[in-house]
Amino acid sequence: MTHTPSAPEVDLKAIRRVVVASSIGTVIEWYDFALYGVASALVFGPLVETRYRFTAIAFSRELNVMVLGGTTPFIATALVAVADGPWLVVGFVIACQALTVLGLALARSPRTRAEREDSGELDGADRTALASRT
Repeated sequence: MTHTPSAPEVDLKAIRRVVVASSIGTVIEWYDFALYGVASALVFGPLVETRYRFTAIAFSRELNVMVLGGTTPFIATALVAVADGPWLVVGFVIACQALTVLGLALARSPRTRAEREDSGELDGADRTALASRT
C-alpha cells in the first residue's frame, strides 16, 4: 500500500496579498521609468551636445540604479522588519520623491549649448567643432 502525501494547504489571502503588492511595485516602477524618460528628454537633452547625449543620459541613469537600485531592497527589508508592515517603506518612497522635487526646484538652471554659443563661452574643442560644421 503506497501513501501519497497530501498537498499543502494554500493560503489564498497570502497569495492575494503578494499579487497586490507585486502589482503596486510594478506600477511604481513604471511610473519611475516614465518620469525619468520625460526628464531625460526635457532636461538633459538641451544641456548636452547631440553626439554625447545618449552617453550622458545613460550614465546618469546607470549611476542612479547603481547607488539606489542596489541598496533600496535592503533598506525596504529593514524598514518592514522594524515597523512590522509596509508603511515605513511607503514613507521612504515618498521622502525620495520629495527630495527629487526639492532638488529640481532648487537647481540652478544651467546654460544650454545654444546660450553658450551666443555668448562666446565655448571652449577650444567646441569652437573647432562649430567651425568645421560651417
